[in-house]
Amino acid sequence: MLFLLHKTRYNLYVYKKYKRIIYLNIMLNTVLIAVTVAAVSFYIIANNMFRSFSQNAARETERAVKDCNLYIDSVAAYAKSMANNDVFFESITEKNDVNIIHRLDYLCSYSLKIDGAVFYTIDGEVYTSSSVSGAPELLRLTAVPGISEFITSEETAFVSLRTRAIASIYNNIPYSQENGIVTAIVKVIRDGTLYGYLFCDVAPAALYEKTNQTAFITLENGYFKYPGSDADVHYLEDLGSQNSPFRSRDRRALISPSEFISSAKLVLLFPVAQYRRSVAILGVIIFSVTLVLLMAAHFFASKTSAKTVGRLEALTRKISGDIVT
Repeated sequence: MLFLLHKTRYNLYVYKKYKRIIYLNIMLNTVLIAVTVAAVSFYIIANNMFRSFSQNAARETERAVKDCNLYIDSVAAYAKSMANNDVFFESITEKNDVNIIHRLDYLCSYSLKIDGAVFYTIDGEVYTSSSVSGAPELLRLTAVPGISEFITSEETAFVSLRTRAIASIYNNIPYSQENGIVTAIVKVIRDGTLYGYLFCDVAPAALYEKTNQTAFITLENGYFKYPGSDADVHYLEDLGSQNSPFRSRDRRALISPSEFISSAKLVLLFPVAQYRRSVAILGVIIFSVTLVLLMAAHFFASKTSAKTVGRLEALTRKISGDIVT
């Protein structure tokens, strides 16, 4: 009788251990699965978010390039129209300084912003629109790569991006050569005779307005500076030969370069702060869902282990009672 009592107590002790083992097995498996699924889900979703972020940056960069090219093409079209203008040509042949400057001013007064217009005769004479001063001589311009090849070629139009041989004043305001200039150049030709070159200058600021992001125009040996860009210019050191969006070395920006004119590139900088906030929100959501699942697993494991062991305990007590009676 005493033996049966001790055995019953021992069985109840073993059942309690079984209860703990069942609970721990359910919880450990649930935790392992939940954490693995959460980690993999976070990694996949975060990567997809970054891929989407990069794709959107690439699309915005390409759109900015198209808008800038369209702007420059429009400037070139205006320049060609002026080069073929009879009044302008007549002013050139008559060497009517007043009329030439008037036509250049008219060219700059179009709705499209042209910061300055300069006409060079083949004899080296220089005529500028009223708001431009300190235009470089034609001889100095012929030493600029690209322009020198254009002048000696059969081409009639060319676009130059440069940081030297630039007028010192545009719109009656001193202009730094470091800011660079974009110039649509057209040869003035009549009946096969070359009379000169028409330069239509556009400050890069007009192109930067085509995007909502911080932007740079880079050249083979430099870049166009603009006020307020000093804090971000170090990102250009990461550029190298990249032609698709990539993370900066400090992980704070997405650098999105795209081929522009000739060997130049248009580079847009996208702050990753918004992406990081989105990833943080994703992490909170996944953590919260995982926590809820683990809490549910706790209740399930507790109930299942208690129910399983409870049946065994009830059966043991019943058997013990039957034996005693």
